[in-house]
Amino acid sequence: MNFDTYTGFSDPTSLIPMMNTTQFVGYVGEYRVARGLAPVTLSNDYFDWLPRDAAGNLVDTGFIQNVIGIEELNTNRFVAKRTTGNVYADFKIMKDLVFRTDFGTDYNAGDGKQRQVNLFTPTGSASRDFQYESKWLTTNALKYNKDFGKSTIGVLAGYSFETALFDRILVAGTGFAPDGLPNIVSATIPTSTVEERSEWALESHFGRFNYGYDNRYLFEASVRRDGSSRFGADNRSALFYAVSGGWVLSEEKFVKNQNFINFLKLTASYGTVGNDRIRNFSSLDLYDGGVLTDYAGSLNLRPMQVPNRGLT
Repeated sequence: MNFDTYTGFSDPTSLIPMMNTTQFVGYVGEYRVARGLAPVTLSNDYFDWLPRDAAGNLVDTGFIQNVIGIEELNTNRFVAKRTTGNVYADFKIMKDLVFRTDFGTDYNAGDGKQRQVNLFTPTGSASRDFQYESKWLTTNALKYNKDFGKSTIGVLAGYSFETALFDRILVAGTGFAPDGLPNIVSATIPTSTVEERSEWALESHFGRFNYGYDNRYLFEASVRRDGSSRFGADNRSALFYAVSGGWVLSEEKFVKNQNFINFLKLTASYGTVGNDRIRNFSSLDLYDGGVLTDYAGSLNLRPMQVPNRGLT
């Protein structure tokens, strides 16, 4: 049994200590000199884009952004959490025959929060983006291994099912009365609302047979049938197979006597493969609603995708 968990936190960390005007002038001066730039000065030899006014308040410096003010006043935070786990059990049904059941899970979540104050973004803005993906996989297999004199055979038959669910909610808005209101609920003008939810699944049946003779001659054959929810209803499953053979030359008498050879093996194989790494719902007839489908005040739907029942 194995379970792991991870939590990550990201927040802007000021690499520049909070400075007064004189300190900031010196810092920017060194920065420009290091890059061969002449300082832009006023008649009093002060730079024309200081981060604070004479009273010590942070100011908007225009085209050249006030990075100190942005770091101090704005919020840009992201928290990630991930938990993975796996557990399995073996059951010995009889000699040489074992049944194994295996279950694994992977939960991954992220929470992002942004807030820009009125000083740098007129009326202020904010957003909150929460999303998670939950996956789990189960595999059940029978394994049989047997030795007959110099011969060894192995047979495996199994079934697996994998699925994942993704969910996301994003809200954003502008129009904050005071900057002291940090949360998106205080926005007076909603600018974006997004909700996404999707799920996919993969079902597999598989088998394998392998044979070895005297640790020299090897043969293996495998077959599996996979069905994916991402494919069209008329072509959802596919059959894959593979065969291979091997000859361990280092076990032959005419090679064993060669001191410069420790292990030598010749192999040949042939097989078919496939994957389902396409978007979810790619085969379906999709429609969209929302503000973009509003026509003269009437509620409507708009087509987004032509169906393809034969997609594979």
